[in-house]
Amino acid sequence: MSARTTCRVMPASVVFCIVVTLVAAVRYCPVAHGGETIVPESSQDSQSNPAKEVQPPESGDNASNKDFVVIKYDNAGKRQWLRRYDGPGKGDDWVTASAVDRKGNIYVTGASWGGENVGYEYATIKYDGTGKCLWVRRHAGGIPKAIGLDENRNVYVGGEGGIIKYSSAGKFQWELPGAEKWTVSKYGDVITAHQSISYYISIKYYNSDGNFQWSKTFEPYSYSWEFSLRGIHTDDYGNAYIKYYMYYHEDSCDSESLRMYDRNGVFMWDTDFYILGNNGFGFSYIQSLYIDDELNVYVAGQYI
Repeated sequence: MSARTTCRVMPASVVFCIVVTLVAAVRYCPVAHGGETIVPESSQDSQSNPAKEVQPPESGDNASNKDFVVIKYDNAGKRQWLRRYDGPGKGDDWVTASAVDRKGNIYVTGASWGGENVGYEYATIKYDGTGKCLWVRRHAGGIPKAIGLDENRNVYVGGEGGIIKYSSAGKFQWELPGAEKWTVSKYGDVITAHQSISYYISIKYYNSDGNFQWSKTFEPYSYSWEFSLRGIHTDDYGNAYIKYYMYYHEDSCDSESLRMYDRNGVFMWDTDFYILGNNGFGFSYIQSLYIDDELNVYVAGQYI
């Protein structure tokens, strides 16, 4: 195997899918990645660029009536088809994440208004490459933040309202508690991360059957007085990488850090990306992260 890259060459028969939401005009929706997405089979980078926070519209605002829209273009930029989804509540529906598998199937998930007595639900749709809707699944939970696929094209969607697994045929498999950040390995292992109000970060690891395997809790370095969980990533072997931000009180500067556990929960290492400038201050931010098949980690970001 080789390291994942931002783009990969696709056959001429496989085309790009752009997921959009219709408001007054068409606008592009964010694609979730890494700890906020997890799309090992997608043409997108599955280890960087966490999904942007999506602000919900007014509940049941039929005047705007936003809908899911999926558009397929061929490799010459010619539109092949457009599919629109309006949920049963006839209110606002908007996409939060999407994925494409190696067979050219398209998966979208987002929040869909189910009516005044239901509120927002997860809505997940699978289309084949011709635009045929293969299945639609709805689940109580509010707003899903990410979607992921394992090597068998099982589908994982979720956010803080719960993490759901469907088979490739759309059959419900199991549900896990919601998580602030989560990711899925190609084996179907789900890794979640949560920051507690007591300044600890907790990680939980589940196997592909949804069974709990192990958990770890850690507190960032004691000489930092401010920190936040930024994301969680995995590699081709199912190891876990937790990204978090720290503010160093003694040096009056901040940086991002990365901690690794192997698939069995054994702590491997922890490092921070901190560069002290000539003026005595340093600020470092990770924008993207890549892990190759030899477990070398590459980070890119900015230094101020």
